[in-house]
Amino acid sequence: VSTEINHHKIHLSWNLQFLPTHVLFDLGVSSYQIDQSYRGFTFQRDEPLDMRMNPNQTTLAKDILNNQSKEALLKMFKEEGDIRFSEKLVDIILTQRDTQPFSTTMDLVSCIKRGFFVKSRPQFIAICTKVFQAIRVTVNNEMGELRTTLAAMLAYRGATIAVISFQPNEDRCIKQFVKANQLTKITKKPLQSTYAECKKNPREKSAKLRIFQV
Repeated sequence: VSTEINHHKIHLSWNLQFLPTHVLFDLGVSSYQIDQSYRGFTFQRDEPLDMRMNPNQTTLAKDILNNQSKEALLKMFKEEGDIRFSEKLVDIILTQRDTQPFSTTMDLVSCIKRGFFVKSRPQFIAICTKVFQAIRVTVNNEMGELRTTLAAMLAYRGATIAVISFQPNEDRCIKQFVKANQLTKITKKPLQSTYAECKKNPREKSAKLRIFQV
C-alpha cells in the first residue's frame, strides 16, 4: 500500500492484490512549514496573499478577496472558518477592494481589526486564525479533497478508517459521511485530548479522532 498525504492533496495508490484493513488520515498541516512558506498563511508577517499549497494552481487568496461576491464571502467565513458574525468584515472587504485591491496579509489584517470587536490579544489572534483558515481552505479546495478521499474509502469494505481532524468543518464532513453511508461507528463520539495533554501541546485542543468501519 502506498499513500501520500500532502496538505489535503491526497493521492491513493493501492496494490490491487492487497486491500487495506486499517487506514489512518491525519488532516493536520505542518505549522512550521506553513509559517516558513512566505505565501501568506500567517497573519504575523506582511507577506503576499497567496496561500496556495500547490504553486502551480491559478487561484490565489487575494483573488478570492478581490473577486468573490458578498454572498460567497459570507458563506466561506461561515462554513470554512466557523465564523458566525462576519457581515461587518465582509462589508469592509468590499469597500477596501474598491479603492485598493488586496495584495498582502496586512491588508487583510487591517480589515479584521475593523471588522470585529475584541477585548484581548488572544481573542484577536483567534479571529485572525479563523479568517485566514477559511480563505486557505477555499483556495486549496481542502473540503473537496476530503470528500473525494472519504468516498474512495467505500471501495474497501471491512476496513477500519480513523480520521484525525482539526477544524469544525472537517469533523462535520466526516460525521455526515458516516451517517449518509450508514457506516459502523467504532467511536460513538469523537475522541479528544485530555486537559493535561492539551497543556503540554495546545495545538491538540481542536483535534478530534473518529473511527468507523466501511
